[in-house]
Amino acid sequence: MNMTLNHDIIGSSVRAGDIELPLSRTDIIGRVDGSGVVWTVTQEFVNSLEEAMEAVYTFPLPVGGAVNKVVMRIGDRIIVAEIKERGQARVEYEEALAKGQTAMLMEQDAAEIFQTTVGNIHPGETITIETVVHDTVKRDGNEAQVRFPTLIRPRYIPDSTPNAGALNPPRHHGDVHVGSLVEITFAEPVADLVCDTVEGAELSPVSARITDFSLDRDIVLRWEVAEESMGAKWTPDADNPEIGTVEVVIRTNSRPTTGTRKRRALSILLDRSGSMGDTDMKSGIRVAVDAIDALDKDDLVHVLTFDSVIEALEACGHGFVNATGRTKAAL
Repeated sequence: MNMTLNHDIIGSSVRAGDIELPLSRTDIIGRVDGSGVVWTVTQEFVNSLEEAMEAVYTFPLPVGGAVNKVVMRIGDRIIVAEIKERGQARVEYEEALAKGQTAMLMEQDAAEIFQTTVGNIHPGETITIETVVHDTVKRDGNEAQVRFPTLIRPRYIPDSTPNAGALNPPRHHGDVHVGSLVEITFAEPVADLVCDTVEGAELSPVSARITDFSLDRDIVLRWEVAEESMGAKWTPDADNPEIGTVEVVIRTNSRPTTGTRKRRALSILLDRSGSMGDTDMKSGIRVAVDAIDALDKDDLVHVLTFDSVIEALEACGHGFVNATGRTKAAL
């Protein structure tokens, strides 16, 4: 389905310097299985320039989702992304460009904003980017929900922000012809499926399909689910079915059945790798401290930090300890 969007496009965009490459197609495919959902997003752009160039591709993905695979196809070339620390990835990208090779660098600039830079794209070539994201189904009581963003909302960005351009990319004005398809399927039939954000969505107990969709809002699906106490799911990686992600969900009654309070235990995993800048590191520590503050002194806490290795804080070196000021001070 090709459609014309006559408004500012504030979702995905590819730019080469001051020139925007037209977005020609967007496909969003979701597969919901229990408490997990795997998104496959395919977007196509065309290099309309008469010379080789470097393009910057900015796009939104679900908050809390984990990028499992990124593949870029340029003509007959296929570029598969590898996960590395930000600084090292940038060095290797620049080295590849210096050798005249086509290279891709993907960076996360905010919880839902990603930016991919591609160098040495030849004139007239079509660029296809496929991103696979593992996400979770959100639950509130007996209601389940999945959400996929298609736009980057305007926001206030202080002048001191180092990646301000990525967080608030330029807007495209005027008519844009975009082919779009959104298709979400369910491993098992669901009850009372509704789509709040897109009128005309084709809904059935096992699927949702949208073929007339302007990229100007989130896609939100809701349905009814039964209470459950425990569940587990294995999702293989897109490029290697021998490895993957194990997800375990334990859901307890929100209201205690007795007047006796049970002791709680909290495990915290804190990222200290090179990708965490000073601001990110301080934010992570603040979240960890707030989580410990929410516990009582009789509750237990265990804090692990990781970069290339995983280590326990010295205060938690022998396992769970009481949630006291000593543990917070160790952060």
